[in-house]
Amino acid sequence: MAEDSKASENGLNELKFEDAMTQLEELVDKMESGDLPLDDMLKAYEKGCRLAAVCNGKLAAFEKKIEILAKETADGGEWKEFKTLSTDRRDTGSESSDVPF
Repeated sequence: MAEDSKASENGLNELKFEDAMTQLEELVDKMESGDLPLDDMLKAYEKGCRLAAVCNGKLAAFEKKIEILAKETADGGEWKEFKTLSTDRRDTGSESSDVPF
């Protein structure tokens, strides 16, 4: 059964962000409907946690790519810090008015 879980996780990691998010939203809708038996609810919750982790990982990778793209090569390679509006632990609580785009 652990092998099935690993294969399932590998499949989830291959999803595009939008597809993973859509699956997560569909799971949430099913769970909120209250029509799922308890065992199915637990399985949906576990899959939702994996999907959320995949989405968070992809967002972190996108953020890193944006930081690289925002790098100013004309001024000796100075970095512009990418600010998020999320509650990410790297968020300083300041406004994101210094976002380079």
